[in-house]
Amino acid sequence: MNIASLSSQYCENAEEELGKIAIEEVAEDMEDILKHFDMLNEQLLDKKYKELADEVFKCIPMRMEQFYEKFDKQCMEIPIFKYYDPYQMFQRISCASNEDIVLIKEKLADRANQYTKEIEPEMKNIKQLKQVIDDYLKGKDPTIKIVMLKEFSKELEYILDKYKISFLPKRELKEEEME
Repeated sequence: MNIASLSSQYCENAEEELGKIAIEEVAEDMEDILKHFDMLNEQLLDKKYKELADEVFKCIPMRMEQFYEKFDKQCMEIPIFKYYDPYQMFQRISCASNEDIVLIKEKLADRANQYTKEIEPEMKNIKQLKQVIDDYLKGKDPTIKIVMLKEFSKELEYILDKYKISFLPKRELKEEEME
């Protein structure tokens, strides 16, 4: 099964596909096989998203129209930043035009407002990207590009804060806090 997965693709309807196979007896071994299949299918999904991330983000900064089109159509609802190196992302964004930096920033903000739960897995990389930008900005004299990157970093902070607030478990108030 491991060898077959090397040349396979992610299967969205795994349960349906498995239902086509006549599995009469659900033995203990079969449970292990199905768990292993699910694990391999998840690895194939990660591989698919890594390839998509490479394809989409390599468009920055030279083919921005392609980037916007692909990002809008394929990446809005998936945690695509989880599958791309934050340092490489910074390098690409910092080479983009000031206008493109603003457009990417706005696109990320809109995406965070619309798909907060869906993009939850990428918050670690968003935090790392913000840290890379902040480290770069330390001690730099203000230029238009530096100001754009600072604004980009602020937007990432906003996204991270929004995420923290929306996913914190609600706690019950004690009687004395309510008075």
